[in-house]
Amino acid sequence: MADTRTPEQRRYIMSKYRLRLVPAMRIKPREDMVKIAVPDSTPELIRAYALDDEQTLLAIVRYNRLIDTFLRLTAYSLQNHLAVRPTIADPERNVQTSSG
Repeated sequence: MADTRTPEQRRYIMSKYRLRLVPAMRIKPREDMVKIAVPDSTPELIRAYALDDEQTLLAIVRYNRLIDTFLRLTAYSLQNHLAVRPTIADPERNVQTSSG
């Protein structure tokens, strides 16, 4: 049976080292759930240099202590990830730093 969804209803995902076109999935919050207001505690310096990537999202989650809020326990950051500028010889160089 052919998939009759329009291109807007499908997305590409990475699956076993290749791209695959799958139905788009949207997570919609239930209307009957309680909304928890969380003030934005992200430092202005982080916000000023924030990019649109996973590292920015992880920083925002950490600074706003979202894991603590929603799991109702205290979570600690065991390791930070610092990405440095790539060079021609090493285009994907990343440095792992321990926080202590």
